[in-house]
Parts: sequence; structure tokens; C-alpha cells
Amino acid sequence: VDDSPIAELRGTTKRFGSVVAARNLNLAIRPGEFLSFLGPSGCGKTTLLRAIAGLDQQDQGTIAIGGRDVSRLPPAGRDFGIVFQSYALFPNLTVAENIFAGSEPVRGRGLLDWPTIYRRSAETLDSLGLRLNPKTKMRGLSVADQQMVDMAAASSTRTNMTTSHSGMAVFMNSGTMLSTFPVISVEIFPKCW
Repeated sequence: VDDSPIAELRGTTKRFGSVVAARNLNLAIRPGEFLSFLGPSGCGKTTLLRAIAGLDQQDQGTIAIGGRDVSRLPPAGRDFGIVFQSYALFPNLTVAENIFAGSEPVRGRGLLDWPTIYRRSAETLDSLGLRLNPKTKMRGLSVADQQMVDMAAASSTRTNMTTSHSGMAVFMNSGTMLSTFPVISVEIFPKCW
């Protein structure tokens, strides 16, 4: 079993002007770990996730994902997804359309490849232990299922790791067994394809 870190922070510091949001963080996150960052508002939890995702550039130190230094890469080059507290979902679209919004597989002449969209959506949902029909409209889903669809959308790009900003209780109440995918942060879900 490979015990190499999925993500590793070495001497990572992030400042906003004169305010130090995260100072000299050293952390190795390994497969199968459950790790939560807890603290009051403003203590740096979201800043840490945004730095790992590449949404905020750290001022010092390095961030590695899958053993690769991604410190200076943009978010798209980090093989990392993030699900924020407010869902990025379209209630008038289907589960599948939400999972692939903006990155839909296409075929000749730019036409959407619906068979691939539905097949890959079903695979992504299945990998999270979620039993939903990809053709179901979002507006009819429970809050827990909506958050799982948002997680599926972040996972659909086959990222190494996906984080959720909050709402673990929603996952626990959704009927999805946490053992179906390893959990590691506030909350971080490494991919296990």
C-alpha cells in the first residue's frame, strides 16, 4: 500500500497585507486519513483550502499534490476540486448537466455527447456511493443530495483530491456511507478511482 502523501504543505504561509492568515504550515495528508481543521471565523481554515486549490497564492513555502509541486500552478493545473459552502448548482438542469457544467464532452460539430455525459455522470455518482438518476432535475433533490451532486461535479474531472468547505453533517445525513470514499479535511475527500 502506497503511503505517500496525497497533499503536502511545507513552510506554507499566506498573508493578506499585514495580516498573517496562515503561518509556516507543515502538513502531510495521506490516503484514507480523516482530518478536520476546526477554529473560529477568521483563523485561516478557508485560506488554507484556497491556497491548496490555487485560488489564493501562498506567500512562502510549497504545496505538493500527488508528489508534484503545484505551488505556482493555476487552479486548473492542480488536479484538485473544491466545493464551497454555497453550492454551484443550476436547479433547472439535470444532475448530469450539473456534474459537467462547463466541461461537457462533445463530439463532431461541437454537439454534446449525451451518452458519454450520462455514462460518466453515473460512474462519478457511483464512485461516491450515491444512487441518483443522472437525468433527475436538481430542484427535486434533498439538500444532502444536492451537496453530493456538487461534490460529484468537483470530482468529475478525475482530480486527486476534492475538498468541501463545510457541511459534513449533510453528508452524514445523506445516507452515503463515509467509508465509500476516504475523507481528509474541512473536509477534504481524496479521490480513490
